[in-house]
Amino acid sequence: MLAGAVLAFELAGRPLSLPQNRRAVPQSVIPRSNVAGPLQFGFEMGTGVRTFMPTALPHVLLLTVVLVGGVAPGIGAGLGFGLGRALMPLLRARQPDPRAWDRRLLATLRTIGVVCASGFLFAALALALHRWGSPWW
Repeated sequence: MLAGAVLAFELAGRPLSLPQNRRAVPQSVIPRSNVAGPLQFGFEMGTGVRTFMPTALPHVLLLTVVLVGGVAPGIGAGLGFGLGRALMPLLRARQPDPRAWDRRLLATLRTIGVVCASGFLFAALALALHRWGSPWW
């Protein structure tokens, strides 16, 4: 039920926020170098030292993998989440004008949320159909 509510709000472009440690990784961490900054960012986010997530989708992902998945989907979800979190600071660090990149990102957050929620819904349905059997597989 919670997962359905989170997805409905995401698809409507109005993400829900669940309890979290609302401390963002400082901007000074990201541009340190092309590798060290994004690695520190990923470590701090991945371990929960600093977590500020503008969406509740990661919580729904965890719930879905625990209830429906297994070891392989759990590893896949973790790798996918980590890759997605690492791509943002890496892409930003490679831009000639990072502030312009920030503005473009902020302008498209609603669209990004809808795309992520749609992809999540598709993946969750595929996992459920595979797990519980389907005449299509």
